[in-house]
Amino acid sequence: MGWPTMIVTAVIVYYVVFKYLRQLLKYRYYQSQGVTTTYFPMPIVGSLLKFRDLVQDPKFKKLHFKQQNGVIYINDPELSYQILVEKGQFIDREQKQRSQFEQLLGQSLLQLKIGTKYYDRKRMIVEAIHSTTKQELFQTIIRQIHSRVQIWKQFYVEPKKDMELNKQIIDLVSQIIQMTVFGTPNLQKKLPFKSPGKVHELKIAQYMRIISKLLYKRSIRFSRMISNTFDQTFFKDERGLKRNITNFRNRVIEMVKERKILIKNTTKDQNQKESKSSNSKDIDFMSQLIMIKEPDELKTEQIADECIAFMHQSQANLCQFIQDLFEQIITNDSVYCKLKSELDKVFQLNFLRDLNAKQMDKLITIKTLGGLSYLDNVVNETLRMFPPQPFTSTFSFVKDIKINDKLCIKKGQGMQVNIKYLHNEQAYWKDPLFFNPDRFNKDSPQLTLIQNQQQNKSISFCPFSFGQRSCLGQRYTINIAKALVVVIFSLLEFKLLGRKILPYDENERDEVKDYIEKQMIVAVYNM
Repeated sequence: MGWPTMIVTAVIVYYVVFKYLRQLLKYRYYQSQGVTTTYFPMPIVGSLLKFRDLVQDPKFKKLHFKQQNGVIYINDPELSYQILVEKGQFIDREQKQRSQFEQLLGQSLLQLKIGTKYYDRKRMIVEAIHSTTKQELFQTIIRQIHSRVQIWKQFYVEPKKDMELNKQIIDLVSQIIQMTVFGTPNLQKKLPFKSPGKVHELKIAQYMRIISKLLYKRSIRFSRMISNTFDQTFFKDERGLKRNITNFRNRVIEMVKERKILIKNTTKDQNQKESKSSNSKDIDFMSQLIMIKEPDELKTEQIADECIAFMHQSQANLCQFIQDLFEQIITNDSVYCKLKSELDKVFQLNFLRDLNAKQMDKLITIKTLGGLSYLDNVVNETLRMFPPQPFTSTFSFVKDIKINDKLCIKKGQGMQVNIKYLHNEQAYWKDPLFFNPDRFNKDSPQLTLIQNQQQNKSISFCPFSFGQRSCLGQRYTINIAKALVVVIFSLLEFKLLGRKILPYDENERDEVKDYIEKQMIVAVYNM
């Protein structure tokens, strides 16, 4: 028997003995405790094909607790509360996810294991993210949105040209995120992205979208779905991605060093208090992290890690959420009319549309946006029907945990909460498949139920997850969404002309272009 044959045989034996039989034991263990199991996972592809068929089965949504491919999927509101909240201090991100994204995210908060270091870093990140809700930065964002609207008027309104709305939203939202993280000085900065035979000069936000997309594609590669062995390995056809990630990280580290020097020099010339209040360069996320002083001061590479993680998470969630929000407003006439009426009542649209960017950023503030109750309802209903992530990221307990004195979940057992299912549970939501923002009115019993989730010990609404691992940027996300709606729908009207369906063809796609399966084609008019 030659060496190649022996190696192949050893791999097969390893898979069968240590992976497949271990999976069988795990399956029987949870099945014996009453977990609703879907079927015995078949080797490799068979299990994935069966799971695909199961998802398409109408009976699937009746399963409250299922286990497939070694991951437990949780659909029960009360069980979700017990795991995410009551046992949340024992929750950690699954090791497989940490390994697959470590090249990009480094040792950011997303990658840290639960413990003192995690909680210390979380406190610092919360403070820095809170700075992104300050009015000075928010004014800059309003001006940026206003500027983009003027470009749309020039290219789409006056020549009466149809617009691909999803593409424009992704580009605008990504630019806002980039400005939030790195500030206005780096807004037009471009980095070289190398693809086979080409070098593309891309803005930071677009660069980030591409490598995040390619990393996800890498994570669902066949060899990684059946084993953890290759999670941190970059195969020959993935080495270009590794180089691009390394170049991206190095450039971000350089930007942090440059900003440190700028802040140090500014502090020498000005009183520190004046610098913080008057210098807009110091409001962005990166600057806030730099200005954290000892004993909590972060190293340059740690700041770069957190900036990259912020962009990675924000672009994954915010871009899709804004697309869904705009689609619901444009395609629901009653929602559109009510929203316009509220905007007119609060801001007086005839007055608002005559303002320039600087005048508008003084009128549209976080405080005035707080008075738009119907817009709040539309935002919440969009998050309910179309949560940015239909499942939580895979997590596990750091030790064996007993739930309800009945179920024991082993240390390291992968779990996901099915957010989409919780948001459509008929026991909590009336007509859950119908888009109805009024269900979030102040006098709505469903809103009362949501507000009392802690008291009821049951989760029925958690678009940003819940408990210890909930999204730290949810307030930022909602503020940006509301600002986009107010500025854009105060100045423009949209009419849906149709949708362009883009079939997924991996062989014909350019990796530096955004793949949008359903593109909304709209006509754009002045208000």
